[in-house]
Amino acid sequence: MRAIHRQASASSLGLLRIVIFGTWALIPIVERLPLLAEIPTRVFAPPGPLAILPSDTIAWLTSGGGLWAVTLLVVVGSGIVALGVLPYRAVAVSVALMIMLHQGVVRGFSGHINHAELAIAYTAFVIALFPIYDGLSIVKPTESQSTSVLMYRAPFLISMVIFTVSFSFAGVARLSEGLEFFATDTLRNLFAERWLGSIAIDQGAIREVPWYLDETLAVPIRSMFVVTTLLEIVAPVLLIWRSTRMAFVVFAIGFHVVNLAFLGVTFFENLVLLVVFSEHWLHRVASLLDRETGGWIKRPRPVAAD
Repeated sequence: MRAIHRQASASSLGLLRIVIFGTWALIPIVERLPLLAEIPTRVFAPPGPLAILPSDTIAWLTSGGGLWAVTLLVVVGSGIVALGVLPYRAVAVSVALMIMLHQGVVRGFSGHINHAELAIAYTAFVIALFPIYDGLSIVKPTESQSTSVLMYRAPFLISMVIFTVSFSFAGVARLSEGLEFFATDTLRNLFAERWLGSIAIDQGAIREVPWYLDETLAVPIRSMFVVTTLLEIVAPVLLIWRSTRMAFVVFAIGFHVVNLAFLGVTFFENLVLLVVFSEHWLHRVASLLDRETGGWIKRPRPVAAD
């Protein structure tokens, strides 16, 4: 992994900042978090640190006003960080903590970890700790000293690990449910229900499954389920070699495209996060943006040699 992202610069980290926090400026809008206020508060099970909050605070947080406040703070705060108009690390970290609060609220109502947003939430928090405002920022940071190139490479490397580990956890969690889980026809049934509308559920029994799904595609779909789970589990190991990294990117894109096409489920946040696997074009685009926007986006600070 030594040569990964050796072209990283202040501009490329700035572009990553724009992509990650720009996405977070959209997520709460797409999710329409305030609609959760229609769910009774008693359903909310505060996860992690939220469990220590007083009941009155939880009641407000899960009310319409509280949910709107969280939405606006994440949307506006993420937009500010993405644009780099307040280039202070404390601002980026505070917004990242608000993103974590947003995730805590979503999980409190759903009762499970949001796999779609887990990796990009952790990535936002991690890159907030690095000099993300040194390049492609509207307002230049006040500090003038040079920064080691390692400080620009590290966020990309850590983000890649976060992404692959989130895949691995999903595979391990699925495997922990037992091998009999892979003998079920869950994927086949979801496919038939979405595209054929021919599934009926009667007291837990599924009937009217087309014969070609029942006999022809059942085994291939189960096999694909097994292979996908194994690839998820070993995902972090695939970072070691460039060829396996590229293979993982192809797998990840295919995985999400198949989910969308066959099951109507997609994790667009993960597709966005795949930019951290770009070892060349992202850095080139960042350099191009740095040249073309020099009149209104502040120049990056110099990079110190390692």
